[in-house]
Formats: sequence, structure tokens, C-alpha cells
Amino acid sequence: MNTNQLKMAPQEQIRQEIIKARKKSGLTQLQLANKMDCSEIYIYYLEKGTRVPSFQFLIKLAQETGKIINIRIQ
Repeated sequence: MNTNQLKMAPQEQIRQEIIKARKKSGLTQLQLANKMDCSEIYIYYLEKGTRVPSFQFLIKLAQETGKIINIRIQ
């Protein structure tokens, strides 16, 4: 994690990580929504930052995109 990420609000970090995980997996918002059993608009809202995902959603996102979850409380 770089110093810019440490300065960002946690919601912004999560938003950016969701976008990065989806794009690095080569998925569209619709394809990710289908894998996650949610609507495309929900993925859009998450990426826009108007919704906050549950921890369960983040776990499934990591599984579906081949990523890991790394949490820090400082």
C-alpha cells in the first residue's frame, strides 16, 4: 500500500480496489454482476462510491477475481 492510499478515506480505497480487481480480471460490470449474483447497477454504484459493499461481498469478489483481502487497522 502506498502513501497515497494511506491518506485516502477507506471507502475510496475500497471503491478503487473493486474497480482494479474487475478490470485486472478482464470483466465488464455486467460480467462481474453475473458472477456476484447481483445487478449491474449495484456494481456501478459501488464503483461510483454511492454504495458501500458488505464484507461478504468483498470476500466473494476476491474469490471471483482471484484476489485476496488484506485489511489494516492502524
